[in-house]
Amino acid sequence: EGAEAGGSREEVIGPVLDVLVAFRDEVRKQARAKDAGGVLKACDALRDDQLPPLGVRLEDGDQNTIWKMDDPEVLKMEKAQREAEAQRKAELKAEAARKAAEKEAKAKVPPEELFRQQVDDAGEPLYSKFDDKGIPTHTADGQEIKKAKLKKLKKEWENQAKSYQKFMAKQS
Repeated sequence: EGAEAGGSREEVIGPVLDVLVAFRDEVRKQARAKDAGGVLKACDALRDDQLPPLGVRLEDGDQNTIWKMDDPEVLKMEKAQREAEAQRKAELKAEAARKAAEKEAKAKVPPEELFRQQVDDAGEPLYSKFDDKGIPTHTADGQEIKKAKLKKLKKEWENQAKSYQKFMAKQS
C-alpha cells in the first residue's frame, strides 16, 4: 500500500541498496588490505556523502547508530555548513601556525641585532647610532631619541632578550 503512494518498492529502495552494495564492496576491499582506517573512511563516506542525497540521515550514538528520513536539501545544507566550519577551523589553524613561525623567526634574532635590522618603508635604516647593547640612541637623521621612545625601545629589547634566551635554551 505505502509503496504505491511513493513509487514502486524497487524505485524507492533501489538507490539505497545500490549505495549499500557499493559500501559493502569497499569494506571488503579495505578488510582484505587490512586497512581499518580505510574501513572507517568508507563508513564516514556512507554516512556523510552517499546516504544524505537519498534522504537518509545516520546519527552516531555512544553504542548504536540510528537512521532517520529527512529532506535531502536539508541534509545538503547541513553538510555545507559542516564543511564551511571545517574550512574556518583549518584557516585558524594555519594562521596560528603562521604566527608561531613568525614568533620563532623573531626569537632567533639576537637582541643586539634587533634594531639594527629595522628599516622604514623605503628600506632605509630607522636608527643611526646604538649603545653597547644594540639599543638605538639616535634616529636615522641623527636626532637623539627622546626619553619616552627610548624607554619603549629598552622594553622591546628586554622582551627580545627573553625570547632569544628561550630560543637558545631550546636549541641546546
